[in-house]
Amino acid sequence: MVGDGFPRGPAHLDSASQPDYHVPVPSVLESLSSVPLFANLTPRQLRKVARNASEDSYAAGSSIVTEGGRTETLFVVLEGTAKIVRNGRTIARRNPGDYFGEISMIDGRRRAASVVADTPMRCLVLYHDGLRKLVMDDPGMAWSLLLTLAGRVRES
Repeated sequence: MVGDGFPRGPAHLDSASQPDYHVPVPSVLESLSSVPLFANLTPRQLRKVARNASEDSYAAGSSIVTEGGRTETLFVVLEGTAKIVRNGRTIARRNPGDYFGEISMIDGRRRAASVVADTPMRCLVLYHDGLRKLVMDDPGMAWSLLLTLAGRVRES
């Protein structure tokens, strides 16, 4: 374990495809605070979210999320890169500090695209039930998340 409390196990990586740990990697809290949904949370609230998340690793070429699938997870990229694929075409990329899956995590609807690891990846994974419990227990967190979502709706 490293100082941030998350294990550094290569759960799905073989030794030949280990990521380069010499590249600066954002901390878990920095990564979470960069997600617009969590950007207005206090450091204490961010720590609560981090404690309710898990970490997973993916080998290059692994499918992390499947278009049309039903999952209720949000992924924050800690290391590596991924491509977002819709109808067989790459439409976007995700890098460390980026995230994906926030809408399906909240509303439980089908995934709009697939996400495939371009390189070995490490992601922080947040689950619907864990986040739901956090917001039910912390009205300030719930209000902050609502303000963020309202801002996104107003901008679109």
